[in-house]
Amino acid sequence: MVLESVQHWQQQRSRAVTTVFKGMHPLTEHYSALRAEVPDPADPASQLNTALVGRIADAGGQVVVAGEASSPPRGSHDAGSVRGACRRSTRRASCC
Repeated sequence: MVLESVQHWQQQRSRAVTTVFKGMHPLTEHYSALRAEVPDPADPASQLNTALVGRIADAGGQVVVAGEASSPPRGSHDAGSVRGACRRSTRRASCC
């Protein structure tokens, strides 16, 4: 459903969206595209994606975040959420 909506949006506006895939670390859960639920110190790809946080902070204007999951995450995962990252961002004024 999300994919079809994104494709429709792109066609209607002749603009591209940025797609970010969640991490692929096989030994930790990735509920968020920002970081693994339990980051692996030996795997930088499981750490906070500071480049993505920076892109969101620098976007100016409205940022839309959407996704699909095969199962809902358990509990509160604010630490790996966009809102959680924005709270920790040094660029808070322009983030979220």
